[in-house]
Amino acid sequence: MERAREYFGSLVKEIVPLSARLLYQGRVKENREKLIKSCWPSLGKILGEIF
Repeated sequence: MERAREYFGSLVKEIVPLSARLLYQGRVKENREKLIKSCWPSLGKILGEIF
């Protein structure tokens, strides 16, 4: 995250890490805890504010 902020921080509003594996597991197995850990809700919120 630190390196991403260093390289892209001036180009983007916010950097949100996303785990595709946890997102997939959370969706397929309907596991809310994994879905939250994937950071999908945070990314969705930010995208909703932009678009």
